[in-house]
Order: sequence, then structure tokens, then C-alpha cells
Amino acid sequence: MNSIDIWETSIEDFPISFQNLTGLTKISIEGRGMFSLPSFISKMSKLSSICFNNSRLLIPKPSSSTWSSNVKRIFIQQENNNLFEYFPIVLTWSDNEDELDQSGSNFKILLECLEECCRLREVPLFNCKSLEEIRGIAPTLVILDALYCKSLNSSIRSMLVNQVLLFFLALIFYLLLHYC
Repeated sequence: MNSIDIWETSIEDFPISFQNLTGLTKISIEGRGMFSLPSFISKMSKLSSICFNNSRLLIPKPSSSTWSSNVKRIFIQQENNNLFEYFPIVLTWSDNEDELDQSGSNFKILLECLEECCRLREVPLFNCKSLEEIRGIAPTLVILDALYCKSLNSSIRSMLVNQVLLFFLALIFYLLLHYC
């Protein structure tokens, strides 16, 4: 078994025997209820993708500085606005996460703690209609998809456009130095 999908059930947490699924690579939870993520999830060494869709999460704080070092993709879509409650904790799950997908979520501010993600390369924010402000961007970020984020203020839009232009100028300069 490589993945587990939990859709619209009354399940509120994983039983302790869940930790015996050593080959698990993906967990996907979708529902409107409360879901408690167990701390033993950090011991699942092959787990690389965690997806939550409209579940109200109860997330334990990790006992160490990082959880599973193999988690590379985290997808969280929330219609409610509890992003502030768990976002900083989610970012401590792994030091290898390269994608944090927030597409379609209903939050107003992308928090500063994103700057601390030293390996984060992609942050899809597609269709986050309530997003007004981006306070932090990871230094390693390559893709930030903010299409259809209709509430973004004009200064944030300008900042994003300027960063894209600087990226392309740096890329052109690099190519000229190394290949001409």
C-alpha cells in the first residue's frame, strides 16, 4: 500500500497501528470534520506527500526540530480560515519540503514564516480569492503561482512582477557568463 485516501468519513484520527504502514508514501484527507494528525507520522520514513482538503486539523507540535525528512509535498486547501493556527507547525514537518500547495484556500495573509523554508521551491496559490498580502517568500522559491488571487493588493502584485523580472535578468546574465 503506497497511499491512503480518506474522504468524507467520520474518522477523527489514525489508530496507533497506522504507524506499521512503513511503505506509505502519500496521505490524503478530505472532509469537513475535525482530524487529528498523530505525532508518530514523523517516523514514517517513506512518506513524501501529505494532502489536506477542507479538514479542520489538530496538529501536534513536533518533539524535535523536524519531522519526516522525506516529506517534499504538502497540499493544504482550506475553505475556513484556520491557516494561522497550523501553518507554522506544518513548516516544521520537514527540512526537505519543496512544494507547499495552498491553491483554493481562503486566507488573507501568507505568513512570514515561509521565509524560513530553506528548500521550498514551489508555492501554488492558484485561486486563493481572499489572499490580500504575501509577507514572506522563501529565498529558494522558483514558482509562486498567484493566478486568480483577485484580492492581492497592487504593491504585492508589483513586487511579484519585479521579482520575476529580476529572476529572468539573473538567468540571462548567468547564461551569458557561462555559455558565451
